[in-house]
Amino acid sequence: MIRNRSRRALTIALCTVPFLVAGTAGAQSAPPDDDGDTVVNASDLCPQIAGVTYNDGCPLATATDSDGDGVIDSPDVCVSVPGPVSNDGCPLPMVDEAACAKAEAQVERVKDRIETLKSRDAPEKKVNRAKRKLKSERREAQAACSPAPLG
Repeated sequence: MIRNRSRRALTIALCTVPFLVAGTAGAQSAPPDDDGDTVVNASDLCPQIAGVTYNDGCPLATATDSDGDGVIDSPDVCVSVPGPVSNDGCPLPMVDEAACAKAEAQVERVKDRIETLKSRDAPEKKVNRAKRKLKSERREAQAACSPAPLG
């Protein structure tokens, strides 16, 4: 019986302690958030209407999308230039398809040249020179076929 009373007293004490602490004099209260959206009024652009944190406390219906790309301005990394959501609202890097195709064709020509040299039993020096040329052409093709950085 004493055991149950102790357990009951402990339960009552634990349940009432938070209320007692919250009501103590000098306790600081949380900054006001009138609409309950977790964005405090001081930072909330729509303090009377619940919204989302990444839209400065405003609902998405009032969100602005300056570039019309479907990514609202708050999380849009490129606010004035349209781009897909998958790239944070920024345009995708572009590849010069003509330059890429030209560079890849050059790689194939050098490969064919190496095969021709080997089939004709050309001196090793010529074959090695063609292999070095192939390595150089592959680097150029990789550069030509990689997306250009946005700037």
